[in-house]
Amino acid sequence: YIALNFNSLSEEDKELAQSMLMTNGGKRSSRYVLEHRLIATRHLKRPLTKNELVHHRNGVSDDNRLENLELMSRSEHAKLNLPPVSYSSKHPSICPICQFEATVEDFLKESEN
Repeated sequence: YIALNFNSLSEEDKELAQSMLMTNGGKRSSRYVLEHRLIATRHLKRPLTKNELVHHRNGVSDDNRLENLELMSRSEHAKLNLPPVSYSSKHPSICPICQFEATVEDFLKESEN
């Protein structure tokens, strides 16, 4: 993943990036945003929701070409990548393609919302 310094963004991108500033222990940081999320936000012309992930189709997390990015919900991402046997596990699962990490319970909570 490529993290961009918030202060180096254009004014237009700063407005788009406000909702996606990286958090540190629950405290919002004003320093960095993930480039692939900014690219998706810019393309959609709206902020991403908490339930939306930007998936790297080819598994290369610094390949942020628009054609390599796919918007999906956390539950769609879980269905795409998690083996069925892990649904009872409380241990984090890692997407073999984009390396996103979360517990199955995290995905299931998101799909209920």
